Amino acid sequence: MIQLKPASIVSQSQDQVAKKLDEATIIMSIEEGKYFNLNRVASRVWEMIEEPKTLEQIADQLLSEYEISPEDCIRDVSELISELKDLGLVVVT
Repeated sequence: MIQLKPASIVSQSQDQVAKKLDEATIIMSIEEGKYFNLNRVASRVWEMIEEPKTLEQIADQLLSEYEISPEDCIRDVSELISELKDLGLVVVT
């Protein structure tokens, strides 16, 4: 797992195709030829990173939309971004 910082910039990889279905998002990794399903909150994060955002910006937006502690939010977003990075679906700089 990569170590993310609040200033880490996250964006969608160009090597994927995504489609929103109801509250979920289905992503196909072009490189891997595999499909991934994101739940409602992960889909919201996916929408936010259509344009590059810092980890801090993502967490701040989620904190304004959901009832979650700041510590849990940053931890959960970091874990999600790390997983998406490992799958080649996002770019982190």
